[in-house]
Amino acid sequence: MITQIKTMAALLKSSLPLLISGYIAFFFTILIILLMPNYWCTVLIVSVLIMLLHQYIFIRLYFDFNLLQHIPEEANQLPQFTQELDQTLTTLKLLSSDKQNRDWTLRLKGCLRLFKIQIMLNMIQYVLLILSVCTYKNTI
Repeated sequence: MITQIKTMAALLKSSLPLLISGYIAFFFTILIILLMPNYWCTVLIVSVLIMLLHQYIFIRLYFDFNLLQHIPEEANQLPQFTQELDQTLTTLKLLSSDKQNRDWTLRLKGCLRLFKIQIMLNMIQYVLLILSVCTYKNTI
C-alpha cells in the first residue's frame, strides 16, 4: 500500500504542468475572442468557467499530493497516521465525519478521479482553442 500511495503522490505532482497548459490554452482562446468582436460571448463564459474549475481541481490535487508526501515509510505506522490525518481534516472541516476511516484504496481512487477530471478539463480547454482558431480563420 505504501508503494501505491507514493506512486499516487508522484502522479499528483504532475498536475502543475497540466494547469499551466490549461492557462496557455485559456490565454490564446481569450486572445482570439478579443480579436473577433462578433465572437460568441458564450465561448468566453465557458472558457472562464472551465479555467476556474481547472484551478479548483488543481488546488485539491496539490493538497492531496502534499498530504501523501507525509505518509510514513513503514506500513505498520499507516493506521495511526490515517487516524490522525482524518481527525485533523475533520477538525479543519475539510473532511466530513462519515468519510473518516476510509480504506486507502478508496482514497487513491478519489485522487485518480480528480486527476482524470483535470486532464479532461485541459482537453476541453484545447478544444475551445482549436474551435476559436478555426472560427477566426473562417472570418479572415
